[in-house]
Amino acid sequence: MKERIKNLQEELAQPDLDLHRKVDILNELAWFFRASNNVLCMEYTAQANEIASKINYESGLLYVKMMKAFEVYFKGNPADSLMDLQEILKEFEQSEDDKGRGRTMIFMSVAHWSMANYKDGFKYVNEALVLAEETKAEERISWANYILGTFYMDLKDYENSLACLERAMFFFEKTEDLTGKIACMSSIGGILQATGKYEQALKQHQESYDFAKKISQEGQLARALHDIGIVYESLEEFEIALDYLKQSLEIRLKIQNQQGIISCHNNIGRVFMKLNKFEESLEHLKEGEKMCREINAKNKLIPIVKLQADVYKKMGTERV
Repeated sequence: MKERIKNLQEELAQPDLDLHRKVDILNELAWFFRASNNVLCMEYTAQANEIASKINYESGLLYVKMMKAFEVYFKGNPADSLMDLQEILKEFEQSEDDKGRGRTMIFMSVAHWSMANYKDGFKYVNEALVLAEETKAEERISWANYILGTFYMDLKDYENSLACLERAMFFFEKTEDLTGKIACMSSIGGILQATGKYEQALKQHQESYDFAKKISQEGQLARALHDIGIVYESLEEFEIALDYLKQSLEIRLKIQNQQGIISCHNNIGRVFMKLNKFEESLEHLKEGEKMCREINAKNKLIPIVKLQADVYKKMGTERV
């Protein structure tokens, strides 16, 4: 993957490059950087949009629309993102573009999941996986398996989760997708933590942190810090947990990862509650609730509201 990106960037720098090809390269680079550097991803998308609009390149513009819909999801509005993605999927189906179909369904699956539409989440990621396997598209086989693994993890089905993540890791390593590899490492660490293997989990998350830092991937760096904090919470080392969670929140605020910001507020609020620091807890939980309602993140809203109820109960008051 690293070599492929390098080759595309070198081709992009050619002065007499055909404009249609230039748009295609920009769209590919946007896709490759979506999970590691959202700012660069959207810079490539903006460049592709400008050129494709000038030359009226319909296929190129459709991929631009797909990445713009992803940006809407990334910034915290999965409902609006889905509305756009549904129309984009129809256009890819009409043009019989399997790559575009597969990528769009992957985006649709995570958008549905974030809104607690679990049935549709599974539906689209499984359809994306079948299509990827039929067309031997290894980069989509890897990501579809990874997403399935995270879905099963959310449902606490760790056996199926680990099986999917291990398959994803095989293809990430085969295609040299470093972003995917770090994501898998972090998720496997999450399973170790959830099953009480805390020392192994810390080791796994530290490896993820070191790897993300080495290749300068802020999104995965924030995730590793967050996950280390969660392990320390499980070990009842609450002050250490808060330090890691706050570091994660700082990075996620910087890169505007809305879903990640909500997770940090939720978990920081919970740790403060365990320290009997109720005002600090409510400050983070209320901010998380506000964001959930703004972006319709139903799957994150319910735990935050329940946590607030627990805080008020511990305070001996009723929420008005």
